[in-house]
Amino acid sequence: MARLPRPTNHKDGKMADVEVPQRLDPQDIVKLLMALHKALKARTATA
Repeated sequence: MARLPRPTNHKDGKMADVEVPQRLDPQDIVKLLMALHKALKARTATA
């Protein structure tokens, strides 16, 4: 199987300027995971 070249989403084939996201506090990560867990539990309970 032949491989096709990957499409580029930026001009002139150069890397786009990308901002690096700030590091999250470990407590914020735990809060996000808990919120995701609750949302998934609520979704499976109603399905």
